[in-house]
Amino acid sequence: MPELVLTGADGEPHDPVADTPYTVLYCFPSAYARADAYPPGWAGIPGASGCTLESCTYRDQLAEFTAAGATVHGVSVQRPDEQRAFAEKEGLRFPLLSDADLTLTAALRLPTFRAAGVSRLKRLTLVVDRERTVRQVQYPVTDIEASVRTALETVRRLG
Repeated sequence: MPELVLTGADGEPHDPVADTPYTVLYCFPSAYARADAYPPGWAGIPGASGCTLESCTYRDQLAEFTAAGATVHGVSVQRPDEQRAFAEKEGLRFPLLSDADLTLTAALRLPTFRAAGVSRLKRLTLVVDRERTVRQVQYPVTDIEASVRTALETVRRLG
């Protein structure tokens, strides 16, 4: 995993890899605080829906990830202010990181799709150790709740 910096929803620079034994980076297409903010036709794009469910499932299991030695970061191509509004609405207690300039996406050649004229990340999850080695990749993610469970099982097994 390359060393790079992404802007968080808090407006501050963040290393996507935390200084904990493991970091779970879940990448998602987009999530908005207001339902009317989604691009036209969003619900009809395979894999686009489910970002709120995914984020809230990580939120609800955050203590278990922390106990297993893992930090959780959500990554999307949205602007930090859009992420901040969503994080506040959903009560997220972990960083959302903006890859609006596609730095991480390009560095790792992550899969994308275009919607409303914007390249967006396809849903995937990476488990990365503190030495920046990717220990697990989940792609494609078709069952969001199972993906979160798998990430937790992975950090527990590796820990």
